[in-house]
Amino acid sequence: MIASLMHGLFLYIYYEEQFSSLRKATTPTLRQKNAAYQSNVIKRGNVKTTLKQKPKFRLPVTYWAMSIVIFAIAGGALLQVLDLLV
Repeated sequence: MIASLMHGLFLYIYYEEQFSSLRKATTPTLRQKNAAYQSNVIKRGNVKTTLKQKPKFRLPVTYWAMSIVIFAIAGGALLQVLDLLV
């Protein structure tokens, strides 16, 4: 029982050290975001709701659904060609 507790504690400490940097923003990143928001403060009332740019074109279906449809159409066409040849 003590060995399993020690093992769990070791894993917790190991993963805490490995992934602690992923949760914190780096100083250059913070400076960049602060500069972007500071430029918005000057605009007084004309501030955008978000600083992220929207993609220009977006498919109405996911890539998985599109690939399944293309697979079905191409597979059906291949079977038709094979049926004509045989």
